[in-house]
Amino acid sequence: MSNPTDFESPEVSEELSDNLGTKVRGLFATAERERRDYEDQWLKDLRQYKGVYDDEVVANIAAGRSKTFIRLTRSKVKAMDSRLMDIQFPAGSQKNYRLQATPVPDIDPTLREQVINEWMMAQSQNGQPPVPPTPEQIEDIVTEAAEDRVERMSNEIDDQLSELKYREICKDVIHSGNVFGTGVLKGPLFETRLKKRWIETAQGVSLVEHEEMKPYFEFVPIWDIYPDMNAMTLEDCEYVIQRHTMLASDLRQLARRGDFDKKKIKEYIAANRNGDKSQTKQHEQELRYINGNKDSVSAIDNKQYEVLEFWGYVDGQDLVDMGVEGIGEDEIDDEFEANVWVLGNTVIKAELNPTAHGTRPYNFYYFEKDETGIFGVGLPAILSDTQSMFNAAIRMSIDNAAISSGAQFEIDLTVLDISKNPEATKIFPNRVWFKTGNSSDNRKALTVHTIPNNTQQLLTLAQLAKELGDEASTMPSYMGGNDAGIGGAGDTASGLSMLMGAAGITVKDVALNFDMGITQPAMTALYNWNMQFNSNREIKGDMNVTALGAVSLVAKEIKSKQLTEFAVSTGNPMDAPYVNRQKLNAERVKALDLPEDILYTKEESDQLQSLQQENQALMQQLQQLQKQVGTDVAA
Repeated sequence: MSNPTDFESPEVSEELSDNLGTKVRGLFATAERERRDYEDQWLKDLRQYKGVYDDEVVANIAAGRSKTFIRLTRSKVKAMDSRLMDIQFPAGSQKNYRLQATPVPDIDPTLREQVINEWMMAQSQNGQPPVPPTPEQIEDIVTEAAEDRVERMSNEIDDQLSELKYREICKDVIHSGNVFGTGVLKGPLFETRLKKRWIETAQGVSLVEHEEMKPYFEFVPIWDIYPDMNAMTLEDCEYVIQRHTMLASDLRQLARRGDFDKKKIKEYIAANRNGDKSQTKQHEQELRYINGNKDSVSAIDNKQYEVLEFWGYVDGQDLVDMGVEGIGEDEIDDEFEANVWVLGNTVIKAELNPTAHGTRPYNFYYFEKDETGIFGVGLPAILSDTQSMFNAAIRMSIDNAAISSGAQFEIDLTVLDISKNPEATKIFPNRVWFKTGNSSDNRKALTVHTIPNNTQQLLTLAQLAKELGDEASTMPSYMGGNDAGIGGAGDTASGLSMLMGAAGITVKDVALNFDMGITQPAMTALYNWNMQFNSNREIKGDMNVTALGAVSLVAKEIKSKQLTEFAVSTGNPMDAPYVNRQKLNAERVKALDLPEDILYTKEESDQLQSLQQENQALMQQLQQLQKQVGTDVAA
């Protein structure tokens, strides 16, 4: 680990500083300084999303002119949020990942012997003498056992994701990526929870408590993540630092945990009663201003503490100095993947990376990866020019409409008799104007000037900006549900479906970014966590994880198209008797993610047909009765 020293740190005593803490604080200061340009862009993106003009734009708008901000960017972001959530977390039992046993499962020798013995016992129970299985049978037995464990592991992971509200966490990650270009998911890490449950005892039913180790994920705001800014990808980072802002009560919660240094935390709080966060960060001030909290922009955040969570390479000697075990004397000069927490310049926690593969718990979702840096580019940055162009056209049209809504009047006071024309600036119907002097020179006392109305031309310019926004974002307005004014092929249901399919190519690309950046590494890490820490041995086995978000979208579209084509091609009298229409429609409903109850059951369909036949019979009887009555009357 390098040792940068050019940085500002909280004012702490020498006793509360250590070498490793000072190094981490220096790396944070470097990353903070090098990240500042990105912060400026993120603030601009957020203002654009929330409909707030930059200060320089406001300064150029004359007093009394329109300051209207139409939030086209927000509609694009919301549409992309919804589309990605639908793809990654589809309705029903579908998942955005899949667990599979490896082609040649590497099964535990003890388990291998166990499943073979169980197979032999099952054969003997059928009245056959126990005969050792052939190599082919052993392969089938092992494969079946591996598939059973895949199902158990998949159910375990599904239960964990549901309990920790993974879907809601990913919703924040997706939104952050679409707005700022980068969404950050942290995890899985684990926490020990105290769980209560009822058990039956000899005395009756009792409520008992027991500790459980559970994995968790969390969303990390883009403002709190400070990676190695010299890297182009997360994998190339020497370190990643997460900044936490805490109160004294939060620090005391950490002190109660066994993996934090309780003594150092309490000493630091005692030495810094009012906190160590003496200044508000520049981006924090801007965030408050954007949110309308202008009064507290320059306020000092009293009684808050800045805590740094470091993941990266650390010198072995520094870790040994912090009391970290597991490092041999011959390894002191090596670097190790470690997790270090720093309060001020004081290390309050240091440990080797606890994961089996030494991976860091951060994953990035990019809306669009920026080839020049580690962060991505979001929709607001892509739409910046077209949003500005659209707003300028709308403001001009409003200003022009306001100015041209009434005429301008020029009064010649040398001709107008002011004594007989009180309040000459007021105009009303049937008013009489009195002139004075010689009127033979045909001088007008009152001249009316009409301001040209260019609203239509300006609105045409605004429409052009909107269309350019569709092109720049590759997200047409009809993808967000607005199909007005499409025209051409979009006027028909099939034509609109074709347009939606073509426009979905971009969404597939973004969905693939989420698959590779979030789903694949996160689900693989959760699988590894269960293999390492879960006490249930029946779920463990050799498996691969595959992300299915973009793949399932493509497969679903292809299947839906094929089912529709099959339904049309077999809807003739010759083929119809050989097709189970009910099952075909059920598959079409499933492919379109529609609710199953949209289709009648066979019983409901039979009842409906029976009722229709009864109604037809009644109508025929009524018609016959009417004919009979008419015949009798004629006779």
